[in-house]
Amino acid sequence: MGNVQMLLRQHVGAPCAPCVEVGAEVKKGTLIATPTGLGANIFSSVYGKVTEITEDRIIIEPDAEQPDEFIPVTESVEGITDESSKLDLVKAAGIVGMGGAGFPTGVKLNINLEETPMGELDPEINPELPKDFKLDCGYILVNAAECEPGLEHNTRQIEEQSDKLIRGIKYSMEITHAKKAIIAIKKKHHKAIKVLQKALENEPDIKMHLMADIYPMGEERAVVRECLGVLLTTTQLPSAARSVVINVETVCKIAEAVDEKKPCISKNMTVRGKLNGGNEAHVFFDVPVGVSVGEMIEKAGGIDGKYGEIIMGGAFTGKSTTLDAPTTKTTGAILVTVEFPDLHGATM
Repeated sequence: MGNVQMLLRQHVGAPCAPCVEVGAEVKKGTLIATPTGLGANIFSSVYGKVTEITEDRIIIEPDAEQPDEFIPVTESVEGITDESSKLDLVKAAGIVGMGGAGFPTGVKLNINLEETPMGELDPEINPELPKDFKLDCGYILVNAAECEPGLEHNTRQIEEQSDKLIRGIKYSMEITHAKKAIIAIKKKHHKAIKVLQKALENEPDIKMHLMADIYPMGEERAVVRECLGVLLTTTQLPSAARSVVINVETVCKIAEAVDEKKPCISKNMTVRGKLNGGNEAHVFFDVPVGVSVGEMIEKAGGIDGKYGEIIMGGAFTGKSTTLDAPTTKTTGAILVTVEFPDLHGATM
């Protein structure tokens, strides 16, 4: 494993401030940076030594041996104990939206949906709804759309960790006082749907909603529209429909924070593209936050010859990146494109 680079801004809001010094020995779960405003705690994802601190990152040289054990937030974050509330555990764990947006989850869940009134709905985009339309309760809407084409890690997590997903949903419902939850998943994911059907047999307050394979079904307003039949304006939040939208992986992180007191130190991701062995998806669970893009590509087989560019994130919303760039809490995918064609002299 090469050096791990922990960016101080891996979330919506202000960069975090380092709380360790160069030369410090760290373990998985050592608190290394704290918010200076809107943000989330950052923890070391590896055992190692802090070798450099710059304006925007903390660089850690990993030890040769990497035990599975981590420091729980009850030991690393001041004021957090086994008796702390579930919301405080989520905040302490540094969880952010793992689907790419990176909004601090502890802030998103800090709402009482039972007492949250409906927002004012625009009649022009909701002509079929009566003027006095109200939802009868609050909802947790789980975004299981895996919206970006080619990504498979969310669906794989549902198939392999449905019990953790259900626990995270229940904790989210409890925190927000939501009476119901809906898992929004594309109908093409047959295996994941069968797993969920079995997992939900004795969960009357959690339902599934099957969606078409259309982009961008994972956008939160699209999830609200599909699940609740309410169209929000571009400036309205899901709370206007008495709901909170949370990504699958984020929900599972909530379960880890509550059950294991585990900090947010790893990321699931899909790596695919112009790689040796073909273009099939390589799904990786629990990748230490901060490992390089190049290291993940090598784990997937390495780049097959010449290529166009490397994208961090989905094919539609991702951004061009480099081999030495670090992954973050929001890195959902690493894609290697084919070589760009030479279009000099091309005509319409």
